[in-house]
Amino acid sequence: QVFRSHTDWRMRALSSTNLPQRTKQIYINSDDLKETGYTYVMPKNLLKKFITIADLRTQIAGYMFGTSPSDDDQVKEVRCIVMVP
Repeated sequence: QVFRSHTDWRMRALSSTNLPQRTKQIYINSDDLKETGYTYVMPKNLLKKFITIADLRTQIAGYMFGTSPSDDDQVKEVRCIVMVP
């Protein structure tokens, strides 16, 4: 793999400008849902922020913190995402 800084940064910058537009059209396929696992509920503002700071070629990660409602312990409500530097 050869490092090409002139073309790499330009292509990545152009691609990352479209990330905020992609957050307007987020859909969940109901065929992928399972009754046995956890269901995570994430606020749209956290999801948008997480996507807009991302890059198309670099993986990012964060620790999710939240709570479970008292009536259903299989549902996890995400309240905060902590990203380590």
